Amino acid sequence: MYVGDLKRRSEIEITMPGGETITLFYRDPKPDEVRGYNSESVQRKGNKIVMKHSQTQEKYGLKILEGIKEGDFGIKGPDGKPVCVSSDDSSKFYRQDWKTIFCEYALTAVIALGAAIFGGTEASDRSEEVGETSADQD
Repeated sequence: MYVGDLKRRSEIEITMPGGETITLFYRDPKPDEVRGYNSESVQRKGNKIVMKHSQTQEKYGLKILEGIKEGDFGIKGPDGKPVCVSSDDSSKFYRQDWKTIFCEYALTAVIALGAAIFGGTEASDRSEEVGETSADQD
């Protein structure tokens, strides 16, 4: 893997509030997008700090979102039956407005993508494994 490869397409599985899993395809963020996310997510208004995490996660998650795994997302059709919505322009289910539809029905997935990718990185010591206590290290 080459970190910072703007042509690389990655994927992430997002578990929706109802328990369904959606696989999203995204590109690595550009440096100006990372800086924009960081400067917009926490703002100062006079003497107050204003947290705008969800709005910023939505905005920047949408910028890097490139697609949805075929079959993972659909809406009710005119007859009330589920209809697949595809981001793949070679699919018979392709919708040019797929991002708009996706945001209307699955905004939490876009916000989760923004949070996961722009939320920061963390460096940790191997001894800081989840669930490990200091007693486990003795």
